[in-house]
Amino acid sequence: MKDRKEFKCALSDDAPELLEGMERLDDFVFVGGSLKNLGKPLSDAGMSSALKRTDVSNATVHGFGSTFRDYIGEETNLDDRSAEMALAHTVDSQFEIAYVRGD
Repeated sequence: MKDRKEFKCALSDDAPELLEGMERLDDFVFVGGSLKNLGKPLSDAGMSSALKRTDVSNATVHGFGSTFRDYIGEETNLDDRSAEMALAHTVDSQFEIAYVRGD
């Protein structure tokens, strides 16, 4: 996450089996770009670099979050709050800050 805070999210029923079956180099699913970056997450720069190597000329790292948000809003029955929590967006209202403490 951008702010380097721990982030938890729900996984699909198939995700744990998929993750357990992957060959892993360290604790991260997406290693920080090269073997010298073991123990570090993939950065925004690494994501940008990967996008530049594709044929998609107008894609941005920000576009991943935007696409995910559109998908949640248009293709699922999840409410806005759940979608924002899945993106690790902070709550803005003082009421929510005071009462919403779960993860």
